[in-house]
Amino acid sequence: MASVQSFIESFEALLTCSVCKKTLNGPKTLPGCLHTFCFKCIEGLNETYHTDEGSLKCPVCKTAVDCEEGDISRLPSLTTYNSLLRLLEPMKKTAGEVQQQQHPPQCTNCSKRSALAGFCLQCEGMICGDCINYHKTLKIFKRGHQATVFKDFNQEIFDSYITNRVFCKETLHEKNRLEFYCKTCKKCICYLCKAQSTHSSHNKVSIEEAAKDAKSLISQEKERLNELLIKYQRQLELSDEKTRRIQSQVDAAKAKVRNRTQAMIATLQNHQDDMMATLDKIFAEQTSNDD
Repeated sequence: MASVQSFIESFEALLTCSVCKKTLNGPKTLPGCLHTFCFKCIEGLNETYHTDEGSLKCPVCKTAVDCEEGDISRLPSLTTYNSLLRLLEPMKKTAGEVQQQQHPPQCTNCSKRSALAGFCLQCEGMICGDCINYHKTLKIFKRGHQATVFKDFNQEIFDSYITNRVFCKETLHEKNRLEFYCKTCKKCICYLCKAQSTHSSHNKVSIEEAAKDAKSLISQEKERLNELLIKYQRQLELSDEKTRRIQSQVDAAKAKVRNRTQAMIATLQNHQDDMMATLDKIFAEQTSNDD
C-alpha cells in the first residue's frame, strides 16, 4: 500500500511545474531543453527571461529557445503530458481508497480487484501483479506496452513515457508503438505494419538502428560542414589579407601621387616666384633708364 502512495507522490512530483510548484496546467515544452512549464507561468516569465536576440531563456537551465515573435502559445504541447495529467486524478483517488482500506483497488488492465503492483502507460493506470507478469512474458504486451513496477519508477522511466509515446496512426494499429523504420517508404512503422504485404519486400530496420544511422549521417554531415566552414573561413581570411594588401598598395600609390603633385606644385611655385622677380627687375631697370 505504501508503494502505491509513494508511486503517486513521485508521479505527481514529475508533473509539477518548477515555477509555480503546482501540477502542470496547460503544459508547454521548450524545444531546446525539453523542460516543461505551465502556459501561464512561462508566459509570465517571458519578459524576464527574454533575450535581445529574440530567444526565450529556460527558467531552469537558462538554455536559449527560439520563440517566434515572443509568442508562447506557439511552443509545442506534448500530448503525453496531457495524457499523464488525465491519469493523475483517478490514480490519486485509487491511492486514497487503498490508504483508507475501503476495498481492494481495481486493475486498469484486467479489472480485477487485487493489490496493485505497477503502472502501465498504455493500460492508462495502475495494474496488478499478474498483469505485470503478463506484460513481461506475453509478446503482445512486451512489444507495445511500457509497464513498470512501483519500486522501479524514476525520472528515467518517466522521461521514456514522454519520448517513446509515439504510436502508429494506421487503422487498428493505434495502440502499437512505432518500432521500425521502412527505408523504402521513408517512414516509421509498427510491428503489424512490418508484417503486412505492403512492406514485405521493403528494406526495414529497427527504430534504434535507424536512429543510429541518422546520428552517424548527422555526425558525418556536421564534420563535412565544419571542414567547409574552416575552408571558407580560411578563404575569407586570405581574401581579407589580399584586400588589405591591395588597399596598402593603393594607399602607397596615392601617397606617391600626392607627394609628386606637391613637389611639382612647389617647383611651379618657385618658378613663378623667380619669373615674377625677373619681371620686376626688368621693369625697374627700364624705368631707371628712362629717367
